[in-house]
Amino acid sequence: MNIIPFKKEILETETGIHWWDENQIFITETKNVPRNYDSVKKSIAFVSKQFEGKKYCGIIESTNLQPLDKKSRVLLSDEVKKLYKAIAIVSKSPMHRVLGNIVFAISSNEIPRKAFANVDDAKIWLAQYH
Repeated sequence: MNIIPFKKEILETETGIHWWDENQIFITETKNVPRNYDSVKKSIAFVSKQFEGKKYCGIIESTNLQPLDKKSRVLLSDEVKKLYKAIAIVSKSPMHRVLGNIVFAISSNEIPRKAFANVDDAKIWLAQYH
């Protein structure tokens, strides 16, 4: 799913393409590449640098996201709550969305999280957290 807008400053890393939208939502479109603990750690450091010590809302388009090992999932879970006010996961796969919402419901991450079929619905939901 290509959601990259025209006329935006695009930031690219080995695992994703990132940009800020007009409402200061940090959007990431994941690349279809393998991820490991080191690449997750680099991604977290990249986002942290972009946020400059502030918390923002985020959208992650996760259709291309490959499974993470347990160590990487734990790291990501621990760090996401330090970076984001709220996070929306967007996937074109209905199964990914259902599984995402189940995982969100049974895990405690201390920030609002929800899965969506499209970016527009994610932005509407995130508006309450700006």
